[in-house]
Amino acid sequence: MAALFGPLLVLAVCASQALRDVYFANVFQGVDFFAVILLAFLLSTVLFGAITAIRTPHEFARLRGQASTVLGMNVTTALAWTCYFFALTHLEPAIVNTMHSGMGPLTVIALGACGIRLAKPSVVGRREALGYAGIALSLVGLWWVVLTGQSGLPGANHAASLVGLVLLVVSGSSITVSLLYAKRLHDHGASAQAITSIRYLALVLLAA
Repeated sequence: MAALFGPLLVLAVCASQALRDVYFANVFQGVDFFAVILLAFLLSTVLFGAITAIRTPHEFARLRGQASTVLGMNVTTALAWTCYFFALTHLEPAIVNTMHSGMGPLTVIALGACGIRLAKPSVVGRREALGYAGIALSLVGLWWVVLTGQSGLPGANHAASLVGLVLLVVSGSSITVSLLYAKRLHDHGASAQAITSIRYLALVLLAA
């Protein structure tokens, strides 16, 4: 059962993201998504910053020693969420969620193929490779669905849809790199709440 705990948590995250995307796709019809970013991520930054300051203030000094990693995490996080929310205003939520999430494993594989080792290197087995190929084919299929106007979104603009698809590639790749930077900080002893407290600083400034 312990071996299933991690995958179950990932499944819970995926389910919550799907609910979030359906909600925000409706909200963004009448609210600027930068306002939503500012409210949500500023609250998260303040909350987890306060928790870290009260419980483990020494972690801020530890994070200062990893300034380049913190900067990389902030830049990729800001890029990811900005592109993602823009795409969500122009594409069907299920497609946005699938494209964004599907880019994660493909990005890790691409980084490894290019010799960029943000994560610990691992051998890809045959069955795992087949899974990655299936993900890639699924994403190509979703591009075809959107660009041929069969996504079911009424009044879709072709140019905006194409831009949204490109930005989803950027957002999925960027959030993966951001998570790899966060994992590197965790490997250096930073807690989840400390990482969360400084992860969205660039995004909050951009939204403001």
